[in-house]
Amino acid sequence: MKKRKKLISAVVFILLIIFINCMLNFLLVQPRLTRIMFHELDKGNYTQLIIGTSHGSYGINSTEITDATGENTMNMCIGGEYMIDMYYILKEAIRTNDIDSVVMEVDYAYLTKKANDSMQSNYIYYAYPDTVNKLSYFWNRVADMDYRATIFPWIDYRHNTRWIFATAHLKTGKAYRHYDKSAVIGMHRDDEYMGDGFIYRKRNKNTNKGCGPCYDGKVNEDNIKYFKKIVRLCKKENIDLVMITTPLPDSTVMLPENRYDKAHEYICEMAEEEDVEYYDMNLAKGEEFDVSDDDFYDADGHMYGDSATRYSKSLGKMLKRRKDGKLVKSESFYEDLDELREAVSDGN
Repeated sequence: MKKRKKLISAVVFILLIIFINCMLNFLLVQPRLTRIMFHELDKGNYTQLIIGTSHGSYGINSTEITDATGENTMNMCIGGEYMIDMYYILKEAIRTNDIDSVVMEVDYAYLTKKANDSMQSNYIYYAYPDTVNKLSYFWNRVADMDYRATIFPWIDYRHNTRWIFATAHLKTGKAYRHYDKSAVIGMHRDDEYMGDGFIYRKRNKNTNKGCGPCYDGKVNEDNIKYFKKIVRLCKKENIDLVMITTPLPDSTVMLPENRYDKAHEYICEMAEEEDVEYYDMNLAKGEEFDVSDDDFYDADGHMYGDSATRYSKSLGKMLKRRKDGKLVKSESFYEDLDELREAVSDGN
């Protein structure tokens, strides 16, 4: 009888811990845009997927891509999305949609860094649908992290205690249940979610440009590992894969200490090794797309919404020409940064 009571007490204690953990997650972890994006992905009928980083979420207007290519396009670019996240997002997209083409937006800064190990960096995982894919995602992305990130996600959100009633009210409301963008907490005041993964940043004269990223040449092997897994998955599913790099401010690209030429060379080597077409939009000739520093709200390369829409029209037309076999790379792109600099100095 004593053993039975101890067993019951242990079970009750474990259930109590689980209940408290779930309640704290509910009250402290605020809803993010990623949840809505996965809902759109799973409920949509998309044939083209864009995966990548925040450069893509701010820089690629999926509606313009759809209009130009004729393929229903979902933009699943997310800030903090590393190659491992792209891989599992692609797997989920294939599960729920008839994907026949993928555009991979590559930010060289994400190749050099290891996927962030902080608990808050797992918002893509936590928004991920509860499918078989999530088990593998958990094992490869979360399981080897700090145990708190695995078992108690709320710990890294404990500073949100002042907003627990607002969060609870939001999560029990109609907007949250219907995946409405009004139920998202934490978006910048100048951001507006336009649907299908595109975030429109309004112009603000007080924006701080800051400094651009620097390529240090130290590539993280985990990122390359999952890049290759993405390539293999696309080949297995007969999906057309193309790599692009969204434009950066001219000052970021041209500044010698940023070593953008070395970053470009490395990504070209990545693409060539895996036999994937790569288009660096920073080397696009003026008739394709031309940018200035005023098109970005920071030196890191995040676009204003009007600039992104203009760029996306050009990108969509380029993707369409490529699909139709009418895109000649040498006619539309400079070969390297030296050729671009020479053209700029000549006034072309």
